[in-house]
Amino acid sequence: MTDQARGQGLRSVAFLLAEAAFLAVAHIFGGPTWTILGGLAFFGRIVSGSRQPPLAVLPAALLWLAASRVTGSREYFFPYSMHLAACVAVALCQRNTWLGGLGGLGIVVAFMVARVLQQATPRVLLVEGAVAGLILGTVVFAATKFRGRSAASTAIVAAATALACAGLAL
Repeated sequence: MTDQARGQGLRSVAFLLAEAAFLAVAHIFGGPTWTILGGLAFFGRIVSGSRQPPLAVLPAALLWLAASRVTGSREYFFPYSMHLAACVAVALCQRNTWLGGLGGLGIVVAFMVARVLQQATPRVLLVEGAVAGLILGTVVFAATKFRGRSAASTAIVAAATALACAGLAL
């Protein structure tokens, strides 16, 4: 086995361990909806084959789960979901802009289905859907413009999450 193959194998093991730890934390502290969205985001990352944004950016979404637990506010599910949607969109935009948009949209749709199942009011669903759409559109635009730049990819995800948090005020 070459050093390159060994390194790739170690990266794959590290990715699987990170994914398992993320999903375990999401399930224990957030429940099924947090876990399902996390699993979809990791799937999107695997499909993308991209290293953009860096793997460490995806688990940062768990900060929103921690905020939810500490404050008792379920509203932080929205920034968590948008963080994951932005990670997937940025990673898939490395291959194709449309694929990035569809990948991010998949996470947003899963979020909206969860909100319907949680019996969110039509007004809340409309606002969340509109804010999510605007954020996702901005993410795809920026990810395409700054394709291949690791620092930009990380900044795009951080900005999307900040916008989602600001959107909670609406």
